[in-house]
Amino acid sequence: MSCICPVINTTNMSRTVCVCVGVCQLVNKMGEGLGSVKVFNRNDEQFLEAFAIFCGLGIQNTQMYETVERAMAKQEVTLEVSLIHTHTHTPTHYTFFVKMHLRNFAFSAFCDPY
Repeated sequence: MSCICPVINTTNMSRTVCVCVGVCQLVNKMGEGLGSVKVFNRNDEQFLEAFAIFCGLGIQNTQMYETVERAMAKQEVTLEVSLIHTHTHTPTHYTFFVKMHLRNFAFSAFCDPY
């Protein structure tokens, strides 16, 4: 049995701390013969390490995109609430606006898991 497991890392926004977000794993390099297992060589190891870096970049890009999406959603809701609040003087209109615009909004988006 042979196995390679490089770590998938990302960095925080200030680029000072590496964070482990996953692991790539290759098991049992198959040889030419039926059912024969070969040992991974240095070339296989370097290839998988490069792939792990690529995966880390993709994961970090997705995390940053989700952060921007959450920030834009917060900004949009804040702007709409402030606009309605400045144009509406009765509590009934304000309550109706909040219920209509925030009904499908997930409040979990306000919690940053990172």
